[in-house]
Amino acid sequence: MTHIKDHPETHNQSVYMVKTSCGTTACYAGRAYMLGGGELIQTITPTNAMLVRNSAKAMLGIDEQEAIKLFSPANTLLELELMVKDLCNGERLRPSSAYWRAAYGESVEYE
Repeated sequence: MTHIKDHPETHNQSVYMVKTSCGTTACYAGRAYMLGGGELIQTITPTNAMLVRNSAKAMLGIDEQEAIKLFSPANTLLELELMVKDLCNGERLRPSSAYWRAAYGESVEYE
């Protein structure tokens, strides 16, 4: 999470990883995979995506339900921060909606 906060331009929650002219962009799972020693994968196939996802899940010590919540492409940086804080404190992840409410409050309206 620290790397993502320090380098927000390298974060894109909707892609496992992609090499651009400015560097490598990755989601939380992709960044965990690379920071844990995984090598950049030039072409993400379904098989490679599962490798990244399962490797990140193992590196982070989370179960399948936590991976589903943490790696969701819908997560914003604020929601990810709250999830990671819970995991670092040894807590189980709450329902995804709880993180959205904690990050943005009940009064947020869609346009």
